[in-house]
Amino acid sequence: MSEDDSSCHDGGDANDVDIPSGTWKYVLIRVDEDDDKQRFLVRGVRGASYHADSARPTLVKLREKGLNFKVLGGGRIQRDDDAKKIFIYGHSIGFPWENGEYKHDITQALCKRAFKDYDVTYANTGY
Repeated sequence: MSEDDSSCHDGGDANDVDIPSGTWKYVLIRVDEDDDKQRFLVRGVRGASYHADSARPTLVKLREKGLNFKVLGGGRIQRDDDAKKIFIYGHSIGFPWENGEYKHDITQALCKRAFKDYDVTYANTGY
């Protein structure tokens, strides 16, 4: 993947995980699908000043499609393509984790599936 490539071409679903290389604010979004199933999306946007900036492009598309969704929370995500590592941590003031329960483990699982040859870790600490 090139440094500017923010989608996942490692066999993962580019619709589930979309994060640019570098360290950025990210959000975890739950989408309620028609067949009573839930789908989770990880979104980060290069240069986002706020977590809402990371969420906005995807939320607009979900609204246009008439889908129900909820931003579950957010934090920071660090994607290092040279080292093939992704580190997920922190929290969002604008999208706090419900009951203070971080869900970085869901983000980790999605990133592991999308970036199969990367070491993906997380910590429920930091900002």
